[in-house]
Amino acid sequence: MPKIIQKFIFNRKLKLDKIKTLSDLANSLEIKEEFSREYMMAEIFYEAMVDWPKYNLYLIKDFINELHDNFGIPLTFETIRLKTKHSISSSNFSKVNSASSIVELFDISWKFDNNADFLKILNNIFDYLNEKNR
Repeated sequence: MPKIIQKFIFNRKLKLDKIKTLSDLANSLEIKEEFSREYMMAEIFYEAMVDWPKYNLYLIKDFINELHDNFGIPLTFETIRLKTKHSISSSNFSKVNSASSIVELFDISWKFDNNADFLKILNNIFDYLNEKNR
């Protein structure tokens, strides 16, 4: 299946609901939770988006498309690890740092939910945030 169709399908299945931008995500994180794995994962995702080296990246879907363009579809722990393993340099340090945050999301999700599906990870985060912000 062509990459553009895969990205379209992924974006259609992504449940962002009320949280569509970096600002929306930041606002939803203003009320600190005592302990919530989903809240912690949302903070990690926020850090990954902030660290990404593209100027004027506001929409969450655009960030996810950037990840897909750089690391492939489906986005997995392995695809990120393989593409960043030997590419650390001063010119792409921010990208590698952002990618390591995404790897951290995979790691947490795998340890607690036995889940390595990026779409499910994101939907769990955004379902939680949308419910929290009702």
